[in-house]
Amino acid sequence: MFKKINIILVLFVLLIVSLGAVSAADDVNETLSIDGTSQNSEVLTASQYTVTSDTYSQYFSNSGEMGSAINSGDTVVLNGDFSKKDFTINKQIILKGSGGTISNGIIKLTSGASGTEISGLTIRNTENYHSGIFIDGAKNCHIHDNDIKNTGMSSYPIVLNENSDFNRIVKNTLEAYGQTYGHGSRSTSIILLGSADNNYIAENNIRVTDANAIYLSSYGGGTFKGGESFNNVIYKNVITYTVNTTSWAYAIQLMGGNNTVDSNIVYGAYRGVSSSNQPLNKVINNIIYVAGTDFSSHAATGGDYGIALAANATVRNNTVQGNFVGAAISAGDNSVIEDNYVNATKGYGIEASG
Repeated sequence: MFKKINIILVLFVLLIVSLGAVSAADDVNETLSIDGTSQNSEVLTASQYTVTSDTYSQYFSNSGEMGSAINSGDTVVLNGDFSKKDFTINKQIILKGSGGTISNGIIKLTSGASGTEISGLTIRNTENYHSGIFIDGAKNCHIHDNDIKNTGMSSYPIVLNENSDFNRIVKNTLEAYGQTYGHGSRSTSIILLGSADNNYIAENNIRVTDANAIYLSSYGGGTFKGGESFNNVIYKNVITYTVNTTSWAYAIQLMGGNNTVDSNIVYGAYRGVSSSNQPLNKVINNIIYVAGTDFSSHAATGGDYGIALAANATVRNNTVQGNFVGAAISAGDNSVIEDNYVNATKGYGIEASG
């Protein structure tokens, strides 16, 4: 009888110990789940690579494609001069310049490079079809504090191609200077967008020969797809024309709707801010000095419009000065035009359709 009782007690104790072990195991599993870590998990850390002209081939192919040595999240520092070397970024990285100049080379960001930051680069391109930085479907990139000066047909300093959305183009020094083609000394546009929405273009210092400076263009050509662009903010840029302008030179041309042009300064454009037929563009707090010459006779006729927008636009608190073939301010039906200062030494002050 006592043996049976002892056996039962032993079995009961073993059962309690077993349940406690299971409970402890459950507690450990729950803790690992909450922490989200494991002793066997691999911890990835970002690396920094310094690339020179001599080591370029270790990181980029002959065509400029970034290789597998560089991973997402890494920092790439371009040190020294590079001549006729392209850099096609296909992962999210930080790309920095550290002295030296990229000559006749293109920085291209594919869609895989979304989230990339580029700063401190000096780019000087003199060949045709050599943009400085070409964003091709990448989103949420930050392009800032670069110095780009280009000449040549279609050698735009910065391009935002189709589906290049939510990017920041900030505090860059950008210039395009003249080539003799078309009618005389012209340059390409400085910042070119096509089917690119929700971008922030701000505090750039822009110098341009007889061309559109910031151009939201529906016209495509070559690798640039074109198309209307919407919901972009163009803020506090300084745009200076370096020649007597003709009808090629619109400082900010908007092909698309619901874009905001705020607190920019424009010197010497043939037309200050202009839009296509898309409505709901907003132009506020800008200072615009318009000038111009006749395309054929080169006589100093003045520019055509300071601000020219389509329907349902908002034109508020701008300063517009110059000689006008047309008017200082023109806007389509159902637009709001208020609190602007206009000094038109020739032409109309304000034209409003209704």
